[in-house]
Amino acid sequence: MAAFEHVVRRDPHYTLAYINLSELYQGQGRYDLAVNLMEKAVVINAGDADLWGDLAKLYRARQDWPRALAAYDQAVKLAPQDPALRNNLGNTYQVLGRPKEALKQHEQALLQEPDDPETLLNLGNAHLMMKDSKRAFTSFQRAKASYQRALAGQGENADSWFNLGYVFERLGDVERGLAAYDRAVALDAGYAAQVSARRKMLGGHP
Repeated sequence: MAAFEHVVRRDPHYTLAYINLSELYQGQGRYDLAVNLMEKAVVINAGDADLWGDLAKLYRARQDWPRALAAYDQAVKLAPQDPALRNNLGNTYQVLGRPKEALKQHEQALLQEPDDPETLLNLGNAHLMMKDSKRAFTSFQRAKASYQRALAGQGENADSWFNLGYVFERLGDVERGLAAYDRAVALDAGYAAQVSARRKMLGGHP
């Protein structure tokens, strides 16, 4: 860390030093310092969509949703063909209770990356927020099939298993959802708290 701090002092326009130092502070849970450094990085290199996306993630970690929205919006403007950035922008709209804007971003992301399972999951959630259960069900069905294909092709992946569990849950197949959640925890114990929270929400499942 001292080495990066020295570089920043010596050359305050060296973007990579700000990024590396920000990541170190993130690892220590010192998000205020991490955000401050990443904000400086985007000032120096304002045309870098990935930097704006990284800054948005830091804002999200602090639950500063309005700033996260602004940063993701800027990232999408710089890289309009990046479906991952559009998905994150859409998710932020969802958190802020703006499903129409979220839906627009997820639909555009799906055009850019057809049958992407995470996009379909997000689309289903946006439809639920719009109280369109029919379209939500269709999106979750497509997400289920896409996650199952991905898992068959890529092997074990904790994130995919957790998301598939959520999709099963939304489709009303609680037992298969719980089994998928358990598989996620078996692959990555870091999911234990999230799975415990889902079980409590479902009720009656230890």
